[in-house]
Amino acid sequence: MQKSAPSADLIDMQRLSALASVDAAARLEFLRKLFQLTATIAILDRTKMNPRISLSDLVARLESADHTIAYFHTPLPEPLLDGLRLLAGRRGRGSLDLVVEEIDDVAYLKKLNFAGASVYNGVGLPRETLVIVDRIQGYWLAADTDVAGGAPVAADNAPDLYIKLLWRRFGLAVSYEGELKEVYPDTGFFCVGLKEQRELWCRFSQSRSNGLPAAGTRVQLFGWIKWNSQIMEVLELAQLDPKT
Repeated sequence: MQKSAPSADLIDMQRLSALASVDAAARLEFLRKLFQLTATIAILDRTKMNPRISLSDLVARLESADHTIAYFHTPLPEPLLDGLRLLAGRRGRGSLDLVVEEIDDVAYLKKLNFAGASVYNGVGLPRETLVIVDRIQGYWLAADTDVAGGAPVAADNAPDLYIKLLWRRFGLAVSYEGELKEVYPDTGFFCVGLKEQRELWCRFSQSRSNGLPAAGTRVQLFGWIKWNSQIMEVLELAQLDPKT
């Protein structure tokens, strides 16, 4: 059956959504630059004489922790990531927050999205990796050390850092399965039907040359839900086999 043309109201809704999404992206970029220009966290001035511990000692401290947050621009050392994964498995959802910025490797982002962890899109984060344990102990993975061998530096005022950095999260990584309901190539938007009759409007974070599957196709989505937009920013779309 040929699909009827969208109504004028639907077209207006799409245009408004597109404008709102573009405006939200502009605001996010403005805030990112503002945070970088007005950052109050003096990373470069941190005391070089602060105590250092080995990476293995930091991982050991995670064994008795109730909550940990990691802020980073580059992939974490594998021993640290393994320790964080064990913490999340032991304490469950809400025990581990991973806040990333400028990491575009979708496979790595999906690797971080393991059970018990919440992965956030960060804006204006410190350039050095920071790990805060139980909201009171902080450790920098210093740029001037070999992070594979590890020499984390104790952070001054970790509770203060914890509060300041809470406001630098602008999205949450999510994964959904559903059915493509509407596809509008001209606008770049598409709608996916989820469970319980929910509908999710989406767009790709970058232009996609190979188009989208036809409406009615079951798909799996991975991407960001940004705080300032109700439209999912899709990083990856995979086609699923039809339900039997």
